[in-house]
Amino acid sequence: MKDYRPGYHYRPRENWINDPCGLIHHQGVYHLYHQYNPHGDLWGDMHWGHAVSSDMVNWKEQEIAMKPDEANGEEHCFTGCGYHLPDGKAAFYYTSIELKRDPEQWIAYPQDDTLSSIVQTREGAMTIPMHKPEMEVSEWRDPSILPYKDGYLMVLGCRLSVSGDEHTGAALLYTSKDGIHFTYHSVLARGDGSDERSWECPNFFKIGDKHVLMYSPYRQPLYIVGTLTEDLRFIPEGRGTADESGQEGWYAPQSFRDEHGRQLIIGWMTERSRGTWDGIKGWAGCMSLPREVYLENTVFKMRVIPEVEKLVASTEEGELPMKACTAGEQFRVIIDAELEADGCVACEVLATPDGEEKTVVTLHGDGRLVLNRGASSKYPTHHSILERRISMQGGKAHLEIYVDHSVIEIAGNGEWISSRVYPSREDALEAAFCVRGGKGHYALSQMNNCEK
Repeated sequence: MKDYRPGYHYRPRENWINDPCGLIHHQGVYHLYHQYNPHGDLWGDMHWGHAVSSDMVNWKEQEIAMKPDEANGEEHCFTGCGYHLPDGKAAFYYTSIELKRDPEQWIAYPQDDTLSSIVQTREGAMTIPMHKPEMEVSEWRDPSILPYKDGYLMVLGCRLSVSGDEHTGAALLYTSKDGIHFTYHSVLARGDGSDERSWECPNFFKIGDKHVLMYSPYRQPLYIVGTLTEDLRFIPEGRGTADESGQEGWYAPQSFRDEHGRQLIIGWMTERSRGTWDGIKGWAGCMSLPREVYLENTVFKMRVIPEVEKLVASTEEGELPMKACTAGEQFRVIIDAELEADGCVACEVLATPDGEEKTVVTLHGDGRLVLNRGASSKYPTHHSILERRISMQGGKAHLEIYVDHSVIEIAGNGEWISSRVYPSREDALEAAFCVRGGKGHYALSQMNNCEK
């Protein structure tokens, strides 16, 4: 591969990015903020980068929106959320980091309706002593705010011990009338003790009559679907994995509701899969395609927003199989198939003509969705196999694969695996699709670059 930089996934021109944050739809404009190091392609010196869009597909990079308040000792502006106050004005809550003190949650206000410059203040600052004395709270960060009745709810992730019990990841709940001053309420959800690591980047939102808690526990982002009672107890009814990749691809996602009522979500496409290979300089990380969240009963699912169709340059369709052809490094394939229980659809992408390098996606009739990166590159990148179970009804399969240079996002019946691959050969440009134990139709689309 000649160029590993994605073409239709957003990232700024240079340097390191990670978590999306502060996502908000304000006066018809989508604002994407993200963790950003303006000084290099490694993590450090966290600022908030900024991009704007009218459609969430074509983005315009902006100047840095928020930088650490060094006068008050702040060293990093960590992840946070965007929301609207009762008067309709935008505001942001985020985690303020100074290495000599515990994390604090600060509010920040835009200087005008362009939301291009955000200035933080310690007004209403939240600190760890606000919790009950028996609570040992650490790694406390990443606020998520949800309008609720005549006020607001906030959820924060942490590592928690209560009255000396074992540490677990947890999501803590806070309430506010004005959206500025929050009071601790309760533990919304907590781990079972099998994993002591903190819960990062929680999201708490409502879909229909259900509430969804999503969090990133240093591995695959997980979700809990349930009911929120009148006294703000969260009763779980379903659990699962939002995207199987975790730090191999899609991590620290953030969700928000746009002005059209859609619950949208974007994740950080990490570079962990580079492994020990050091062949890319000057940039690291990108954003996933925007997805819309929906539920099937208590199963969490996502679909790419329809605005992505704007990027389609051309489409070739036909019945499976499709013999090897030059698909390139920037395309999408959609396959609709009917499979027997022992059948499968197999797709080779970013393959060399001799088959030495290839990335293989397989969807089995029993619901196994597999991304095999074992032969994806000769470089010392990660070659692990990622696999998950998806729901299959009557053997019907809808498979979408988005390939964008080193990015690959895969959805099987609305359930996802997303990752990174780094082919070493420049002729890894071929694709081929086949079906066994069933029949299917494919649509292969070349994709244009998004505007950046």
